[in-house]
Amino acid sequence: MWESEGTFEYGNCRREADDLHSVIQHFLEANRVTSAILGHSKGGNVVLLYASKYHDVPCVINVSGRYKTEGGVEERLGKGFLQKVKEDGFLLIIF
Repeated sequence: MWESEGTFEYGNCRREADDLHSVIQHFLEANRVTSAILGHSKGGNVVLLYASKYHDVPCVINVSGRYKTEGGVEERLGKGFLQKVKEDGFLLIIF
């Protein structure tokens, strides 16, 4: 069984898309063709991000991808987190 070297991070779709790219590259090096990728919920967003970045898989399927994520972010970062980020001068991108 393969174990991830990393630690869990909330909402890190970009890193997960990069991890998916590593897996697809591994299959490519093993002479395996990846003809489609499918993601559900958060994974649906990951496969869309992957497809927009890498363009190497011909079929991408998003099943019930997340579309309204601000509630989950507020639960983890607290009420008023977006205003605090703006006041502190940081850029926060929620997708």
